[in-house]
Amino acid sequence: MLRGSWAWGCIAALLVAGCIPPEDVPPPGVADASDGWDDPPGTGLTFIMSSLELLRSGLEFELDGRCEDWTCQDNLLGELYYYVEDTHREAIVQGSLRLMVEVAGLDDPGWWEDPRVTVKIYPVLDEDDPPWTGNDFGSPFTGEKCCRFRPAPESFDPLTAQPATRVAARLVAGQVLSVGEGQLWLPLGFGPGTGRLDRARVQLALQGDIPGLVEVTMGGAVSAGFARTAVGCVGVGAPFCNGPEDNLLDLLAGLLGSPDVDLDRDGLERVERGPDRSVTACYDGCVGVCAHVPPMAPPDPDAPASCLDLPELADGYSAAYRAYLVEATLIQ
Repeated sequence: MLRGSWAWGCIAALLVAGCIPPEDVPPPGVADASDGWDDPPGTGLTFIMSSLELLRSGLEFELDGRCEDWTCQDNLLGELYYYVEDTHREAIVQGSLRLMVEVAGLDDPGWWEDPRVTVKIYPVLDEDDPPWTGNDFGSPFTGEKCCRFRPAPESFDPLTAQPATRVAARLVAGQVLSVGEGQLWLPLGFGPGTGRLDRARVQLALQGDIPGLVEVTMGGAVSAGFARTAVGCVGVGAPFCNGPEDNLLDLLAGLLGSPDVDLDRDGLERVERGPDRSVTACYDGCVGVCAHVPPMAPPDPDAPASCLDLPELADGYSAAYRAYLVEATLIQ
């Protein structure tokens, strides 16, 4: 974002995603300033995710301080919403997607103000035996208590006994706002498994409009480094998916072109495409005089798109997701 226009961008961002002023964002490594960081999972406020969706462009976070086309929010993947709009919904209905969101270290019983909390997100399993999806979310309108869940085998790191997703945050007027630059692991909707969002942001409304129903917005950037290791062309139904050998970076570069978040802070990398949207060249990031930067040499001279495999291509594609939560219980 332009330095002189930061305030206006933040005012707009506050309306949709809780923009955090730069001077209030601590550097990475804020565990020592975050209550609940090492608390045993399940000891904080626990919620089960009853819905999850990739947001369409227009509802997102400001991730990198850059403004383009009169907007300062980042959600490039939102342009692909219609490719994946049913992916998360079907997984939740079928019971294969169950994510618990926990707010740990919360000292205020009124859920209103607390400068040091931690947000944790991890997969869980239905405690019902046999599993039954019909009572997984209860009903926030009738006050019915939501059912109980147990950790999944992949929920916690065996060394730390903590989930992969832990984000330092603060509670302000009933809104949990992340601080620092964390990581989120979420099912992105493009291919199987979970994906990593770097430079992550989280906003969770503990004091929502509907009693018992909590809204959480999550955003970050899918790095090129992660995307080239992830399958991105299975079950998506999008063009440019030639087979399971294609990775997520092939998909994103073909459909979206260049990344939009400068993760390595050396200027944005750039991807050029031909008329058929096939990748023809990649350019490393540049700061300063950049008019005559040559393209990076592809590893395979006969395959220009192989430039996507170069580690110098390290920036990210922004994404924003929204979920609704109901209170739940983790059974250890």
